[in-house]
Amino acid sequence: MKVFILLIFIFNTTNFLFCSDNSKQYFRSKFSKLTSSVWRYKSSFKKNDLKPIANNNPHPEPIINRMKPERVTIGPLGKKLYITVAGSEGNPKNEVIIFDIASRKIVKTLKVGLRPYNVIIHPSKRFMLVTNELSNYISIIDIKSDRVSGYIPADYYCQGIVITKDGKKAYVANRYLDQVLVFDLSITQNTLQGKVKNIGGFNESEFFGLNSISHNERQFYLSRGYSEQEIQKALSTKIGGISSILKSRCAKCHQHTMGGYYAGADQIKNYLSAIEHSIGGDPKNSPLLKAVTAKHEGGYGDDKISPNFHSGGVLFEPNEIEYEKIYHWIKQAKQGPGIRVGNEMSHPKDLVLSSDEKQLFVGNTGTMDVSIIDTDKHELLGGIYIQNVTNHLNLFQKDNKDWLLILSMGIGFGATKSRDPLGAETWSRDNEAAQYTLLRDPITTDSLPLSQQDVMGPFDAVDGTWNIKMKDIQNDLVLINTSSLKYPKQFESLQSEYLLKANKYEAHQNWVRYTSDTAESTLGDVKGDIAPELQRVHGSFAEWSIIDKDKLYVSMAGSFEVVEYQINIDANDSSFYLSPIEKYDTGIRPMGLEFGKKNTLSQDLLFVVNQLSESLTIINRKSKVSETISLSDNLPYPVTDAELGELITHTSIFTSDGDTSCLHCHYRDAGDGRAWGAAESIGQDRFGHITAGGTLGIPQMKNLLHNQPFYFEGTHRISEGQGADINEPASSIDFVNEIWAGDFSNIKSPIPDHKRKEMHEELKERVEVRKLGKLWYDLEEKREEFLRTQSMKYLGESKSLSDLYRAVATWMGNEPHLFPNPFDQQHPSVKRGERLFNSANVMCGVCHVAPNFTNKDKILANNDRRALPSLTTITRRDASYTLAGVHAVDYANSKKFDMEPTDLGRTEDQEGTFTTMQLRGIFDRPPVFLHHGRARSLREAIATPKHQSLRKFVFPVLQGSENVRANRQEQGFNEITSRSKKGTLNVHDQIFDTHGGTSHLTVQQMNDLIHFMQSIH
Repeated sequence: MKVFILLIFIFNTTNFLFCSDNSKQYFRSKFSKLTSSVWRYKSSFKKNDLKPIANNNPHPEPIINRMKPERVTIGPLGKKLYITVAGSEGNPKNEVIIFDIASRKIVKTLKVGLRPYNVIIHPSKRFMLVTNELSNYISIIDIKSDRVSGYIPADYYCQGIVITKDGKKAYVANRYLDQVLVFDLSITQNTLQGKVKNIGGFNESEFFGLNSISHNERQFYLSRGYSEQEIQKALSTKIGGISSILKSRCAKCHQHTMGGYYAGADQIKNYLSAIEHSIGGDPKNSPLLKAVTAKHEGGYGDDKISPNFHSGGVLFEPNEIEYEKIYHWIKQAKQGPGIRVGNEMSHPKDLVLSSDEKQLFVGNTGTMDVSIIDTDKHELLGGIYIQNVTNHLNLFQKDNKDWLLILSMGIGFGATKSRDPLGAETWSRDNEAAQYTLLRDPITTDSLPLSQQDVMGPFDAVDGTWNIKMKDIQNDLVLINTSSLKYPKQFESLQSEYLLKANKYEAHQNWVRYTSDTAESTLGDVKGDIAPELQRVHGSFAEWSIIDKDKLYVSMAGSFEVVEYQINIDANDSSFYLSPIEKYDTGIRPMGLEFGKKNTLSQDLLFVVNQLSESLTIINRKSKVSETISLSDNLPYPVTDAELGELITHTSIFTSDGDTSCLHCHYRDAGDGRAWGAAESIGQDRFGHITAGGTLGIPQMKNLLHNQPFYFEGTHRISEGQGADINEPASSIDFVNEIWAGDFSNIKSPIPDHKRKEMHEELKERVEVRKLGKLWYDLEEKREEFLRTQSMKYLGESKSLSDLYRAVATWMGNEPHLFPNPFDQQHPSVKRGERLFNSANVMCGVCHVAPNFTNKDKILANNDRRALPSLTTITRRDASYTLAGVHAVDYANSKKFDMEPTDLGRTEDQEGTFTTMQLRGIFDRPPVFLHHGRARSLREAIATPKHQSLRKFVFPVLQGSENVRANRQEQGFNEITSRSKKGTLNVHDQIFDTHGGTSHLTVQQMNDLIHFMQSIH
């Protein structure tokens, strides 16, 4: 026994650094999170730019080398502007241009990192820092000489940055890590230097060995029969720490890597392998301890029948000091290398410090919240739930109170307002409020009679607003008195709470939420849902904000304008804290804003950078006069069909309410972090009015050329594509009344009445299921006139609906629009995960075939839609609507679709079948997966129910106001629960492993599989 303890107790008289080849490259980090190669253990930093994703379109339209400027900062003297030039995904830029305000010209171009995101002045007013999305460093600009003077080692996908008032610390939001990185800054010999501060990781000295022990440990070894002399001798040669414990107990089986774990002679490899099998701060759920803990203690060390069977049979008792040492080592570790901001794939973007710099507010774009970080303890304090992305944050102080401004979008996601258990959610056809499916004839595409429709039963989700589908897209400003938030006194490293849920259109003394001024303006909008005084957000897609005393300016990227607001926190009615007072036209897609400096030639000027038109708008706030200056020599935007399609996709100027764009749902061309109740997730009541209550995942608008047919149902080719959705935000029925862009109600079709045959109609753009008859021609002509008018105004030439279809299709297929993957491709876990992904036992690679990681081969599905039977449980509302492609509707109307005249189109011949979605770019998507969008992590999407690998979320998972994860526990969706003919689910008839074989995988294997999916290019 004593000899056994000595093996654990005594390390080796040789220092651990000499036990391994120090020149060896280790493809792991000291953090319990998959990272880029920047964080490889004991590796030296090397500047690097990620390589853009190659275009897989063999015959693209000519691609114009656009600058796409985005952010702007003014120099300390108020004479020059520093503008970031980001470029596109396929052709990213690495420039900051210097614009001279007096001459109105670009005077210099600086080369920085690839795809610069933001540029900010250091408090010294001598230097600027530039975060670069596709480079692993922050560029430093010396303002005195206007040259790039150095760099700060960082990581890829750094975005928003703030610097403390003393200039000694910077906080940077990192998109792919879901963290905030902390940097220590200093100025030495007129040079700005910086270094990232590692927040987290696992203690090395405690793992490799210590030269001191606690009183309790000393008493423990004395009780084991060791003398003071023996203990002192051991201390002089270093105590064998966690490493010796693991080697003595585990090396019999793991002296070489087995089951992905190593506990052999290489001390560093031993250390990194232990980290890989641990979850920083969460020892109870760490595979390293669960594998050596008895089942009755929450582990699986003696579980002989599960996939986690530990053949070595090594068990630790929870009261063993060796167990306690390992437990403490994991418990004190943090995820690192930065401060995590919440649930996985939260994708933080911009951030702002409180006035006293004690709190850091972080806006997330993958999840629907704002995270709050304690800057002293570098811990997550809590969050603010806003039910949509945070596009930008700002903060101002009034009467010693901090007010946080959040630029976001609407709280509605196309579902229904609230639960109705006694009415619409009934399974009884006799109930007056019952809701029915919208199944259609696959040939005529007409809705079947109500007698042939199914009752739909309970809603899949509710969102808190009366409007449904795309009528639910709005633009919001949220104003919060952060001084009123109740911060917790103690930190919980694994879980955090929402300190405020600002997901209602309400006005309170301490917070208020505003939405679009056209929220209830069009024909299909439900009226009276939102107080009129809260409908005061003019324009579309609030991109950036800037505040000067009692004035707020917001760039509206979707409607090409800047809106000025009066700030009046002293108003008796909190609804009037913000009031719009002026708007200014800009170039195409305004982004960054900046004020001029007082007592300089730039005083009273507001500068606006326009991304797509590559221009700068200068607004004189005093005279209200503005001018727009081109920043490039390119032809005026748009030139090609692909550029026109990009414009249509990213603007609201072609919509009937002026508030809607594709980007509102497909945020960053991906998603907004929510499962939407739009498009096919709809039904009808007995009177034919369209209703909602289902949800669907939002597919990304990337790499679409080689993924046809698409939509989950496989009913659309790229020529139909998202262009089909133009029908909905510009629904022709809206034009019977005057709209924001003019009055088109008197427009009539030139087709005579006697030539107007009855048309088969695309249901999803209507507010009712009904035949419009001859009125259909007039409604279509009204919309066409609207599109012609808008295109003449903004493009200088007339465009029809079919022109817009063609342009959107061209944009979607012209380039993949994918960002390069930052994760370390050489990480052992990634390599193991790749083998699992393609193995016959898991079979992910059968449907998700490289290089596009999908399979649209007709042989696989044996149908034109390339659709497979459902691989996860579907509810009645998942299969509530027969989707028909544009070609199919045209063919039913004896028309030929001019882009592909031989294509007859596709209609769902069987509801509830789905195509294989691509996995490329999955690292950059929000955590909303599967056809219904109810899986909220990659682990949920591939794990079977109650799999040992399932973890807990940091923040509660909310869908609307409903908490959809009890105890924050992840839920495995790799199963099918049978559904009766009536529509109810039979929970006693459930089959696992229907979405790949994963129930037999160990916890570590599941982690490996997820790591590979995260690393897919």
